[in-house]
Amino acid sequence: MKIKAVCEATGLTDRSIRYYIEEALISPVYTENYLGRKTFDFSEADIRQLKDIAVLRKFGFSIAEIREMQLYPEHIPKIAQELQNRKQGTINEEQNLLAALSRLDKTHPYTVSELAALLSEPVEETKSPVEDSHVKLSCLLLSFVKKVVVFFITWAPVALAVKAVFDYYRWYRYPVIRGREILMLVLLLLPTLLILLVSRLKYSPRLKRILITVLLILSVVLTPFQYMVTSFHFCISETTDPFDYRVFDSNSHVNRDGFAQALLPVKPLYSGMDAYRYFYEETVYGNTCEIYAQWSPDAEAFAAELVRVQALYDAPPPTEAGIEGCTFQKGSYTCHILYSGTPPFEAATKDSTYYICFCYDQHTLTVRYIYFYTDIGTQPSYLSLDW
Repeated sequence: MKIKAVCEATGLTDRSIRYYIEEALISPVYTENYLGRKTFDFSEADIRQLKDIAVLRKFGFSIAEIREMQLYPEHIPKIAQELQNRKQGTINEEQNLLAALSRLDKTHPYTVSELAALLSEPVEETKSPVEDSHVKLSCLLLSFVKKVVVFFITWAPVALAVKAVFDYYRWYRYPVIRGREILMLVLLLLPTLLILLVSRLKYSPRLKRILITVLLILSVVLTPFQYMVTSFHFCISETTDPFDYRVFDSNSHVNRDGFAQALLPVKPLYSGMDAYRYFYEETVYGNTCEIYAQWSPDAEAFAAELVRVQALYDAPPPTEAGIEGCTFQKGSYTCHILYSGTPPFEAATKDSTYYICFCYDQHTLTVRYIYFYTDIGTQPSYLSLDW
């Protein structure tokens, strides 16, 4: 490309380009005629180099500095810092001159000597070193606080989620993973994931700041829901394995129920257990515990169990206040029941319901042990059993 086209492509003058060639900032290919006039042929790399030189010259780098940066790229940070210091000095000097001019009375008819004398008077610097150090310290402190806040808001949901998983498997005997809670956790972690994604995309800095600010606000708004999901354990613990019999979660209400502990057989015949279900749910609103076991012993064991349980119901151990007792016929089963709240075999509609019973069928020699406690108005599932 000839020099005229290069001038149009770079915005530089013919004189400037030839000057940069003379100063050895650029070395294009050339031919020389018999009169000694050189004709230059610029490559694409030469044009890019000229554009770079034009930018550097615009910011005030000298020819010598540009040459040094070309030869020794490792010197670039030092040279850039020196230019910044020069620019700052120039700005301070201009500010001082502007401050001197601002002292003039625009309505006063100064003479040249008066004007020169007034302007030559010392002017207090626009910013003292102490003030400058205070500003820098304040900026550093503000930057640190902002980084801490952003870090906390970004990663707090992740920490809560990890804590929830840890507590779930630590405190619950038979944890059941539910899709609803997983979906809620994913949605609550979405702002964090988007913040990490946006911070790595090649958007303009201003757009990235706006997006990250919006996501941080969204994360703060969702934090209470995150806390509810992870700290109050929207959890289910459930098993139907008879060999898990009487192994309950630590927070389960049955662990504090003396009558339930006395009623449930200590060593049931696991091989003869027809059905067993332990269910425990804990939410921010309360908890529900439900136990159902069915056993078909032989005639001798059946008779012994009736005697043991009858004695227990005749003189029950201490339990909660307000407990009522009754005998209830349900289908072919005779049921001995202690309860509070909703009456037996009705859907639980009150906030708190306690319901424990021993049921037996003399025709089939079958016994059932049922325990139910809730403080959130949950309906017991065994109401749908075949009685």
